[in-house]
Amino acid sequence: MQSRILLRSAVAAVALIGGALPDRAAGPGGTPTAASLLPARARTGDDGNFWDELQRAEAGYSWHKIAIQPSLTYRAYYTDNLFNYQNRASQQDFIHNISPQLLLAREFYPGVWEMALSVGYTPTFIVHSFYGENDRTYHLARIHLDGRRDEQSLSVDHTYNRSSELSSEVGFLLPQESQSTLLSYSQPLSGKLSLSASAFQRLMDTAVSAFASTRSMKSWGGDGFVLYDWLPKTTTGIGLGASYEEQGGATGDYQLLYERLMTRWHYLATGKLDVSLDVGVQIGQGLSLGGRDLSPTPILQAGAQYNPRYGTSFSLLAARSTGFSTVQSGRSQTENRLTLGARQRVYQSMTASITASYGQGASDTALSGVVAPSLSYDNYTVGFQYDWEINTRLRLSGFYQYMRRESDAARETYSNNQVGFIVNVAL
Repeated sequence: MQSRILLRSAVAAVALIGGALPDRAAGPGGTPTAASLLPARARTGDDGNFWDELQRAEAGYSWHKIAIQPSLTYRAYYTDNLFNYQNRASQQDFIHNISPQLLLAREFYPGVWEMALSVGYTPTFIVHSFYGENDRTYHLARIHLDGRRDEQSLSVDHTYNRSSELSSEVGFLLPQESQSTLLSYSQPLSGKLSLSASAFQRLMDTAVSAFASTRSMKSWGGDGFVLYDWLPKTTTGIGLGASYEEQGGATGDYQLLYERLMTRWHYLATGKLDVSLDVGVQIGQGLSLGGRDLSPTPILQAGAQYNPRYGTSFSLLAARSTGFSTVQSGRSQTENRLTLGARQRVYQSMTASITASYGQGASDTALSGVVAPSLSYDNYTVGFQYDWEINTRLRLSGFYQYMRRESDAARETYSNNQVGFIVNVAL
């Protein structure tokens, strides 16, 4: 049973079709959900050809000990402000997103470890009805490894993403190519004490057309927590973290070093209420020539989910973070985000969900001494989605999303309406 849960967890981590889509196409729950994976049930014995050995499962296929899960997602939507400008004249469009996806997963047992490996790839073809010069092909590839040994757990995740992302900082699409890696490990120490640690890297190139240049962003870092189960349902802890960030662009290279002191609190109440909170303080030093230190700033990452009864759930996510500006060389960016959500099962196979989010940010610290205008903004989003799971292989969704942005930068205050539908088929 534990190994099957491990396999499902590894596949769920990779099944992120929406990662290859532009954010302007993301509905309130715009990421299609891949069909659940069944453990591979393969024939054993002779070395027959591939088609003889391939078996149909409830969701996907199995071949020897490899679970194979192909799917296809078609997403179509109308937008009344394609380029997110203040003047919306002649900028309406109807956009088609076609995303085939292939997931492969396998369990294996090196020594005393139980491991589950999953690999996924999704190209997304973006076709515009009226602005064909904006047609694009995006690529998302991901590999995920989960491992268990007694009470120890290990996970490794690597993602490659080439797409255009809606920048919260400037409010329009920026072509990006990124690779990110996350390593997580946890184990008990003694009694009620346990250790949780993680390390990451992120490499990203962003084409900033409005600034006629490309930004290269690199970051490496890690965190470690010592946790204490001081009540049956409550865990608290204290941790330290550090990260190094580097930004390259037309005006030079800049480096920042961050140190963090954090506390962690987690409360889990019998499956109905789950609350987690990481809060702390972060300081930064500018390492490049002419750089200056950053004042201590609070950082936050919080989440809560409440399930009062079967089929009903409410969620909250809040975060505050600081890092390099995406578009301005030598500047830091501070962003605050809050997202609220509610989900209700209407019938056995239908679900309605609504989300509302608010983001506020500013880039106002000159790390390099270069004089440049600061940017501040407020982003508001409200969305509704209705899902109908017809069977284990076919899922239909309809959605509506409203976005509004207010900014002190010229031409960056706008609103945007989107309405569309999604068809997800497990092949």
